[in-house]
Amino acid sequence: MEEALRETLLTLAAAIKEDPRLLALDEIDSRLSKSEEVAELSEKAKEKVVDYAYNRDHFGEASELTKASQHEAYLAKKALDEHPLSKEYQAKYRPVRELYAEIDYIILSPYRDKPRCGKGSK
Repeated sequence: MEEALRETLLTLAAAIKEDPRLLALDEIDSRLSKSEEVAELSEKAKEKVVDYAYNRDHFGEASELTKASQHEAYLAKKALDEHPLSKEYQAKYRPVRELYAEIDYIILSPYRDKPRCGKGSK
């Protein structure tokens, strides 16, 4: 039984590695990580989020400075999300996420919501 399960899981892992959805995601991920423009947008978004968190922690949510820095963080994140490579990545990621969710459901759902040994039984 254990050997059959092991072989099945190895087959699944090999199939996932060759899945066109994953290959497409890997390709766009490679292009995304090489983009200096995306790296700059990402760095700017991170900086704006840190600024916002600092202002929120030191001046409170209602502070005008905090509100302004929150808006700047939003705009920086929006610019990153709207970059063509980011949009392409998001589009390629969706089917992969769905694939993983389906695999998770098929393999693990029989074991969810069941009481563990000694728990739930009286």
